[in-house]
Amino acid sequence: MLTFILSIICYCFFTFFFYQYFYMIDHKYRWIRALLAMVFAFPALDVHSLCFIFELHFIFFSLCIKGISLFRKRNHSFQKRNVVLISISLLLTFAWIGYGSYNMLHIQRTSYLVETKKELTKNYRFLFLSDLHYPTTMQASDLKQLTSRLEKEPADMLFLGGDIIDEYTTVSEIEEVFSILGKLSETIPVYYVFGNHDQGKYGWQQQMSKTQFKNCIRSSGIQVLEDDAVLFNQEILIFGRKELSDPTRRQTIPLTHDDFYTIVLDHQPKDLKVCSQQSADLHLSGHTHAGQIFPLYYLYEWFSINELNAGQEQIGMMTAINSSGAAGWGFPLRTQGSSEYVVIDLVERS
Repeated sequence: MLTFILSIICYCFFTFFFYQYFYMIDHKYRWIRALLAMVFAFPALDVHSLCFIFELHFIFFSLCIKGISLFRKRNHSFQKRNVVLISISLLLTFAWIGYGSYNMLHIQRTSYLVETKKELTKNYRFLFLSDLHYPTTMQASDLKQLTSRLEKEPADMLFLGGDIIDEYTTVSEIEEVFSILGKLSETIPVYYVFGNHDQGKYGWQQQMSKTQFKNCIRSSGIQVLEDDAVLFNQEILIFGRKELSDPTRRQTIPLTHDDFYTIVLDHQPKDLKVCSQQSADLHLSGHTHAGQIFPLYYLYEWFSINELNAGQEQIGMMTAINSSGAAGWGFPLRTQGSSEYVVIDLVERS
């Protein structure tokens, strides 16, 4: 429903923009301009399409260049000036979209070294993967390549931080993605927490009920954590939180074992100070995509929309890490941040 409303708003805006845009080219034939504007605005009805994001960037660059041209002395004719404006806007859009497509599809390995004063019997390596939104940017063959990279990491466990799928993932694709990721559970434990998209609440209808979805995940050997804790190797306590919008989500985290190294998994970077005060040692989250589309990251920062938008931050005695995700929502384009999977090395500091 949210996507439908967004599409209607964008369609009206696109229609208005292109109507004014064609007016710059030809002042005559108003009804033809209106018809062309409505046709050119059609991509706005599918905000997941590459055509939509192309036109959105084209509009952005056009408005920027138009604004700059207002401050320049007009030495050229009306038509020549507009031809130059259109040409530059198209060139910038193609270049920007090309970069965004390349950036989205190339998943980087991001590593962090985390130290603790708590006694450990060994050093640990954790893998963290979030916001795959399968199959927005990849097919089964691409996902298998990614899991092959993860298999080569000598890790102790893998955390799946939610939004591995989204509201438009079909039942067969849901089964496919967890079947592939589930193969990793044959060698290391894999833990999963829900994201806001992979419960299908933004679509017209859920592809699976939540019970069916959890059964699908568990049948792949992946353990689902919903305000649950699990103890690994008698010294690593993992607490997976319910998704933020879940009305039954705990307000506080029952962390009472100060001797264990405690990891909190939460799809959204929320309640970080509370977790730190409750003796959590490591907080892992995703959700933000590091903005994904420029300049969203800077807007998030300026308006404090998220407690942590990307990267690592020390909050009291707790280390918080927020991943930009292995892909993005909506369309296969990333013009801000990088697609990534996260590797965390935990070592004891004497």
